[in-house]
Amino acid sequence: MPLKQPELLASDDAAINNSQILVLETDTELEAITATDSVDVIAIRFEAFTDGRGFSLARMLREQRNFQGTLRAMGDFLPDQMHYLARCGFDSFVLPEGTHPETATACLNAFTEAYQTSVERPEPLFRRQ
Repeated sequence: MPLKQPELLASDDAAINNSQILVLETDTELEAITATDSVDVIAIRFEAFTDGRGFSLARMLREQRNFQGTLRAMGDFLPDQMHYLARCGFDSFVLPEGTHPETATACLNAFTEAYQTSVERPEPLFRRQ
């Protein structure tokens, strides 16, 4: 499933002022999420950039729940992680304070190819050649 052009937002206010948004913490269990069909946006809030559970949760939402809406990363993540967040299914980002949009865009586009599978490219490189 090709992802749409990523959305970069400057603040949490712009991300949360939407009645169709479901905000999840990284420790949310997939089984506890029941309302994916009735929301347009699911935001996953990272409490610490070292917590990788949000990456896994995003990928499970895309692959196991087939969530087609906007998947937004917010909270404490590093611009360097944005490319990998996008590979897990995120297509919207609330930039952490102090992150310049130019830096975020550069990080999102840092790589043009990957060996591994991802939400955006379900076949590994050796099968695509």
